[in-house]
Amino acid sequence: MKKTLIALLSALIATIAISVSVTLWQERTETNEKMKEYKNDNLNKQKTIEQYRLKELKNSQKQINQTDDTFDDELTDLLMNNRDLINGLYSYSSTETRLENIKQYLTEDQYAKMLKTSADGHQENIKSKLDSLNVYVSEGENQSVRTIVNEVTSATEIDNTIMKQRIYVKISYEMQKEKWKAKEILFTAIPSEDIKMGES
Repeated sequence: MKKTLIALLSALIATIAISVSVTLWQERTETNEKMKEYKNDNLNKQKTIEQYRLKELKNSQKQINQTDDTFDDELTDLLMNNRDLINGLYSYSSTETRLENIKQYLTEDQYAKMLKTSADGHQENIKSKLDSLNVYVSEGENQSVRTIVNEVTSATEIDNTIMKQRIYVKISYEMQKEKWKAKEILFTAIPSEDIKMGES
């Protein structure tokens, strides 16, 4: 009788243990499946977020590049105009043709000012040659108005006498009909001990 009771108890315990094990295994399997679903769902969300982020980054980079390209083109045009204007101001064989050669780079007001100044001056036999040019572009909030400071070294010949000079030429440009025009020009002489005089 005792043996039978023990056997029944052992069988019952084994059955309960198996049932519990099966239940735990099922729960663990379900938990693992849910975890897989969560992971997959999270992975998909992360992929979507990453794709969106890359798309936004690409779009913003494209906008930046377009802005940079526009800025580079405008700056190139500005620097080319500035170079040609400085060349016209400091490389000439006659003062009579000098102003006409740079007229296309000036606003109407600036041209009128320079025309009046040249009419008031002496019309000596003057020639000039640009020796060197350093250019400094100022940063400005208004992109339609830009300022350039030019450090110019030139050799001016007056009645067979050559004079070397260094000067700062500050030029304010403004955009007019999609072209950069000099609206104001300020000249400041640079004191120098190495100004050379000579006979040609």
